[in-house]
Amino acid sequence: MDALDLFDRIAAMPMRRTVPARAAVRQELATTARQLPAAPAGPRELPEKFRLRRDEKWQFCRDVVDLCESRKLSQQQAVTLLLSTAPDRFRLIKPTYPNLRRWLGKLGSYCTRSGKREYNFDNIDALADEYVFGNRPKRFDEVVFKIFCGMYLTPKCVPFSVCYRETKALFAREYREVKFPSPAQIRYRVKQLDPLVVDCGRYGIDYVQNHSLYMLIRDWSQVRPGQCWFADSRPFDQLIRVPDGKGGWKAVRPNVTYVMDAASWFCVGFDVTGESVDNDMIRNTFARACCEHGRPEVFYVDNGSDYNKAGFSQPITIEGREYSILQALGVHLTNATPYRGRSKTVERSFRDYSIDFDKRQPSYLGNSPATRPASAELYYTPEGVRLLPSLGQFFEMLRSELDRYHNTPREGRFKGRTPLELWNAPNRLQRAPLSDRELHRALLLPLPKPRQVHRGGCVDIARVRYYAPELERLTGGKVIVKTSYLEPGRVHAFDLKGNYLAECTAQCTTHPLATVYGDDEDKRILSEQLVIAGRQRRELLDRFAEATGHLAGLSIEEIKTLTRADLESGKARVTVLSKNKVKAGDHNLKLVTTPAAAEAAATLGLPAPAPAPLPAAPRLSRQDEEEVRTAAAAIRAAAKPGEELDDISMAHQFLTQRKPKENDDEF
Repeated sequence: MDALDLFDRIAAMPMRRTVPARAAVRQELATTARQLPAAPAGPRELPEKFRLRRDEKWQFCRDVVDLCESRKLSQQQAVTLLLSTAPDRFRLIKPTYPNLRRWLGKLGSYCTRSGKREYNFDNIDALADEYVFGNRPKRFDEVVFKIFCGMYLTPKCVPFSVCYRETKALFAREYREVKFPSPAQIRYRVKQLDPLVVDCGRYGIDYVQNHSLYMLIRDWSQVRPGQCWFADSRPFDQLIRVPDGKGGWKAVRPNVTYVMDAASWFCVGFDVTGESVDNDMIRNTFARACCEHGRPEVFYVDNGSDYNKAGFSQPITIEGREYSILQALGVHLTNATPYRGRSKTVERSFRDYSIDFDKRQPSYLGNSPATRPASAELYYTPEGVRLLPSLGQFFEMLRSELDRYHNTPREGRFKGRTPLELWNAPNRLQRAPLSDRELHRALLLPLPKPRQVHRGGCVDIARVRYYAPELERLTGGKVIVKTSYLEPGRVHAFDLKGNYLAECTAQCTTHPLATVYGDDEDKRILSEQLVIAGRQRRELLDRFAEATGHLAGLSIEEIKTLTRADLESGKARVTVLSKNKVKAGDHNLKLVTTPAAAEAAATLGLPAPAPAPLPAAPRLSRQDEEEVRTAAAAIRAAAKPGEELDDISMAHQFLTQRKPKENDDEF
């Protein structure tokens, strides 16, 4: 006889009415004894396996209770009788007496006023495995499991035994009053967890997102070939050799920038580098694709900084206006959702290359350290690096692989057609063509801030001064400067409205003592710079004279005296006098006036005309010459001591050969 049978017998005994206190206690027990909360409204969804086991437990309990009531048997006797009459009736459970007592306890029972025990057979869900509805779990038991999951469900994949040991040590220090569960209990609870929760902890949310969670189905048949381009970059899982800068080679992974059409999966452009991919390489690849195949309507990229560089895809604001390369081309930018590689089908092409093209190469590195061949490290040695292809050889290998890829039929939405066939379909988008000059200017990268135009039509960029003759008239103003890394030493200037102005070239620096210590190159540069400075001065003076109608320098009163013919001739000003000065501000002084004023001034105070020259003296004969010499000798002999004969000769010449002037007395 067990305690339950004893409790049943005591409950079945007739109660005496003379003990009201005992009746009150039994009434209280009838309302509180081992009752569970009522079953929740509505059916509870259980897996079929758990539902069938629950139903057999309920049926076993019901049959035993009915036998006890109908034949006045104990529960143990009823179990024995039930199993002897129907041994194969219960196949999913173990119909034993201890299990019966445990399952009846889960159903809950109470005693009526008549002393009869009733079981709550409506609480059928209590018989389900691991049923906890309506039962409040122990607080610290739940804390135990949560802390264990915090240690176990991590990408580090810590072993179960380690997590259990550390969790138990933590609770032995902080929660000594809590009975710590056994490893089997923890393992059982882990098995009851949602598999998605386990995968999220062990492999990451991106893994679960890509393999288990809801996925959008995109209908790419609504997108025309050439309408949308994907772009992305990826280091391939193989090695190439590049110069190390010391006369040798080094092994690196090739980085590929890939631009692909979204509708046809046709590669419209790619480029390879042995270094990291930057925006210059991306712009160059996109520019060559636009030159060869035209412009798309949409450019679909991820959220990388190189693809979203200000001025390329993201606009920059200058003086209240937005500028970018995509805006100048009329291309709309679309960014993929962050960390959602499946939204760009270019990732699918990269996967194909990783499992096909990369794995065919001798220097395959594997897509993770765990799959890397042990012999891969030998390619980093001086002997092994010589076996690797160069950058140019890899470029040609990838081009051949793309040709094969473009001509390979694909299933799914391609329906057996090749990417090349879809790309050349009649519905391919054709946008308005741009000339080479228009395309070149649209692909220039604008600098974030406007630049001040300095003296001589120059702008400063990164401590380099760029010059263009067209900017001379904008000295003191501001311009927008756009650059291209393919044109070193050149930039392009635009006005603040986006109109093209000029191409600027880097200004050379001159040797301060080029004429003395400089070489031929220094002297050539100096002469070129002097030519530019002199040309600017002459052109400015010419433009000034043209702007003033060649009247500059004349006063208002002088201009008022000019006739229409003088004004329209362009020769209404003449120079009367000029003078060069070393000091003062203006070194070249000119006195200008009108032609009429100059002519009137020329007639005032003019000197009398000079008389006609006297006829030359007749040539002397030999006899006369002899007489002259004799006279000269006599003059020298008669000269006083100290008298200069040159003075006498000059006096003689003055008296015999001078020209008579007006009002001279006649001899």
